[in-house]
Amino acid sequence: FLFGRTPLISLSPKKTWEGFIGAFVMTLITGFLLGRFLGSFPIMVCPKNDLSFSATDCVTPIAFIPTPYLLPDFLQPVSAKLGFENNTVSLTPMQWHGVMLALFASIIAPFGGFFASGFKRAF
Repeated sequence: FLFGRTPLISLSPKKTWEGFIGAFVMTLITGFLLGRFLGSFPIMVCPKNDLSFSATDCVTPIAFIPTPYLLPDFLQPVSAKLGFENNTVSLTPMQWHGVMLALFASIIAPFGGFFASGFKRAF
């Protein structure tokens, strides 16, 4: 009712700026969270030589090991008020990878919809 009134492109009248921005933000959040969640399961991290789902044991690759990052200066007072003892956040490199893939997907995906809309209206 409140959102979705600003058309994104006339070629596809059902697509709106609000939908594009909302999908962009949610895709980034999902990519960030899934990078950490899926990296905690050995079956997702350890290399396999066959197609079985048997449990595997391996040394966790460095891309899935959390690394502490120092928060920027403007976020340190906020973390102190929230009760965090140190000014670091623990993130895995795979989380950054997930964010970059989500960023790419969020920007490129609407063009597929535009192409489909144009193709549909042309024939």
